[in-house]
Amino acid sequence: MENKMRLLICITLLLALLPVNSFAKDTEKINVGYFEAGHYPVHSLLRDEYFKQLQQLLPENIEIVQIPEGYRSADWDRATSITMAKQLKNIKHLDIVIAFGPWVVNDLLEAGFTKPIIGLHQFNPKAEGLLDENNRPVADNLTVHFRPGKTLDDIHILTKLFKVKKLGLLYFPTEQNKFSMSEHIKSLGQRFGFEVVTAEKYDNKGTYAFFKSYNAIRGKIDALYLPPLWGLETKSIGDFFEMLNREKVPTFTDEGGIIVEKGATATNNYFGVVSEARFNAVKTVDIINGKTPADLPVIFRSGFNLAVNQKSVSKCKVRINSEVFNNYTVIGSKPTEDIPLYQLSELVNRAIYQNPGFLAASDAVAAAQSDVDISKSGYFPQLYGQLSVDNIDENLRHNSLNRLDKNIYQSSLNLEQKLFSLESLKSINSAKKKTALIESDQKAAQLDLELAVSLAYLDYLKFSEQLKALKNIRTMLNYNLETAHAIQIISGKDSLAILRMESKRYNLTLKNIELLQLRKSSRIILNSLLNLPAEEKYILQDDLFTEDRFIQYESAFLDKIKSYDVQRAIAQKIETEAFANNPALARSDFSIEWQKALLDENKSSFYPTVGLHASLYYNDYLKESALFEEKKTGWTVGGKISLPLYLGGKRLKEKGKLKANLSQAEYEKDAAALEIMRTSRTEFQRLLSHAQQMTPAYLAKERGYRSINIAIEKFGSENISAVDFLDILSTTLDSDLRSIDTRFEYYASMARLIHTIGLPVGDDYTNFVERFHTVLNY
Repeated sequence: MENKMRLLICITLLLALLPVNSFAKDTEKINVGYFEAGHYPVHSLLRDEYFKQLQQLLPENIEIVQIPEGYRSADWDRATSITMAKQLKNIKHLDIVIAFGPWVVNDLLEAGFTKPIIGLHQFNPKAEGLLDENNRPVADNLTVHFRPGKTLDDIHILTKLFKVKKLGLLYFPTEQNKFSMSEHIKSLGQRFGFEVVTAEKYDNKGTYAFFKSYNAIRGKIDALYLPPLWGLETKSIGDFFEMLNREKVPTFTDEGGIIVEKGATATNNYFGVVSEARFNAVKTVDIINGKTPADLPVIFRSGFNLAVNQKSVSKCKVRINSEVFNNYTVIGSKPTEDIPLYQLSELVNRAIYQNPGFLAASDAVAAAQSDVDISKSGYFPQLYGQLSVDNIDENLRHNSLNRLDKNIYQSSLNLEQKLFSLESLKSINSAKKKTALIESDQKAAQLDLELAVSLAYLDYLKFSEQLKALKNIRTMLNYNLETAHAIQIISGKDSLAILRMESKRYNLTLKNIELLQLRKSSRIILNSLLNLPAEEKYILQDDLFTEDRFIQYESAFLDKIKSYDVQRAIAQKIETEAFANNPALARSDFSIEWQKALLDENKSSFYPTVGLHASLYYNDYLKESALFEEKKTGWTVGGKISLPLYLGGKRLKEKGKLKANLSQAEYEKDAAALEIMRTSRTEFQRLLSHAQQMTPAYLAKERGYRSINIAIEKFGSENISAVDFLDILSTTLDSDLRSIDTRFEYYASMARLIHTIGLPVGDDYTNFVERFHTVLNY
């Protein structure tokens, strides 16, 4: 018993002294080579996604090593590809080769390469002779990815998007089955009612020449279907699509989103690299675990993801219905140079010069100033002429002993000059008061217009940002949905995750439609304020209100207003400035003064008016007679005084009305003061609330996106459920939209406060944000 105890103690001590990982399974390294026909953007994207997915699926004891000597790119030269395939065959420690694009798989097999070959991004391995009649790879060490029905799906969508009578096809085949793919698409053309026009031109390396081939069919096609653009460098791809867009030839690419982003009009395979990477990563793990590559599945067709390039759609004059823009991925176009870019101050100035409502207020001021001139004109000399011709009857002539002519002619030039009229003086004064009142209305109208423009401007920027956030979330959802499709097809089991995620995608579509409508409405409102057509296009400069600028310029102010004493001081400062500058309060003062002037004018009507009058006349009414001579010219001069005694009680009744109007104006001033106090306090509280929400809103959004990135990775390794992923997705979207809404409502409250203070919201020199901080000295 004692010996057993000693033995047990020795074993325990020995175990304690051994390294912790001495019983762990040794790490197995798998040397992986990479072989491509040439550099190509889709290859790079797919390679990164493939290795990312592979790392998620590998057991912990397996390490993938991409050995440098196993990397080969043939630079789109077939002779180089053949040479490189032979070189790879001779690398003894190479375990697996990942082969991208045309030639390379065939060249490896012809070189006698016997290690596992995983053929990625083969356009149609069946047509290229890599699969036999039973869709089994032609070599045991080969597995590829075959997508039967993919071209049919593409052509079906293409014909729905574009009106096609003659479809161009630029296909880059290998020699094994040179015509099978072209013949297949021609048969689809007969089915869908269009003719297929092809061209095959090669460069000096034997690589397909796309520019040269397109020149051969230029002007003969309505649209172009493009398999992979193998052989074109990244810049050349952009140049190729730019040429097609100029010539208004829409393009549909077999490949994914990166080609649409470079200028293709549409694809039905936006997230194709995700599912292709997943499918082949799963097979790679199976090969590492000892399965024969040719025994692994090759047929795989995952999610359908339509995407369109907005710039290409516009340039090619393609009419895409709103359902596509609402439900699918839209690659936004960069603004062209001919579309104007406006700052807020420029829009405000345009509104002041173009808005009909404000122009009407300006004309009202001009009319009021004319009333002053009209009132003053009563004190200027009044000069008028008079001419009369009368025909008298016979009785008057007979009673005058026949001394009157039957026709009497009279003319005179008369002058009236007021010497004193209290009523006229008071009328001039009341017209001036009325002008001051209308000028204050004009100032208020200008401030109202500036605020309306600013709020519509902020709304448009807000909804634009929220659409970007929604698009970002939809992209993440579609990425995982593509992965979920791949998992379902590979496993052969129905996935509840797909149904849940598709339901969420439809809900995001609803939100997208709502935000598009809100943004369009804000643009219509803004255009109406600018007196522009509802669909007028221009770009709004948003650099004043971005999240980065908010953090940079508003953080110091947000820190200061955490103090209750500072909050009270700011609220009092705003109220004081508003009482001093708000045009509503000034208008009330002008209205009271005008009513007092009208009352004085009414009182002055009881006073007499004193004036002078003079006339120079000419008369001709005597019958020509030798008995005497008629004196036809003469003049008069004199003075007059007039005093109204009774006008039916009109002046007294008018006096009662004017007293009531004066009392009303005084009460309206009190109401205006209360409104200013209420608005300044409530808007500051709104601003304070939005300021306090900004930090938690930003942190919630930031944590959400970090969670999504982790969730996407875990979802790929099946360590997180669709429910959890969608919950994180929804929470993050809500946080992002809330963060954007809070920031722009903060600025909207600031604009309303500047409006309440009675200062311009924006002009050529400053904006309402800077003016707000200047007024408060913070």
